[in-house]
Amino acid sequence: IFIPENVSIIQSSPFHGCNLKKITVSPGNSTYDSRNDCNGIIETATNTLIVGFPFTVIPNTVYAIAGNAYGNNASAVESVVISDSVVEIGTCAFSCTHIKEIVLPASIKKINRCAFNNNAFLETIEFKGESTKYIDGFTRCPNIKRVIVPFKCARKFKNRPEAGFLRAYIEEREQ
Repeated sequence: IFIPENVSIIQSSPFHGCNLKKITVSPGNSTYDSRNDCNGIIETATNTLIVGFPFTVIPNTVYAIAGNAYGNNASAVESVVISDSVVEIGTCAFSCTHIKEIVLPASIKKINRCAFNNNAFLETIEFKGESTKYIDGFTRCPNIKRVIVPFKCARKFKNRPEAGFLRAYIEEREQ
């Protein structure tokens, strides 16, 4: 699909249920882009990925992943690599995906409510950073078996009020 230069508003999950293989934004569009041929839609002014697909490569110039960004074909999303430039993951960004393991880079400071909600396939979460705030980001993820945190940070993560049910699965990464 091609987003022309005159498109200035894209609502949440605009291609829900569509089996798209390629998405590009016109180089003349001043609101959105698909830089580095990433196969996603980025809001240019904020460097926020607003639409992602199973084949989207998140560029290292993206600072946030918007709420419902992967809501288009959630069941087809089995893996995603989050670049070290991302600092925030929006509400329900990866809700209902089939991701089995997610590695959250140290750059991430906030994971919003239900970011990985209803993910029955998620088994492993790895936090690379010590200061990630996650407010109910992993609700209804019944198959989590491991939550890997930085060395010497298990107590810190377990004592957070937002840790909830994840406390039982927290383990420290080897040094």
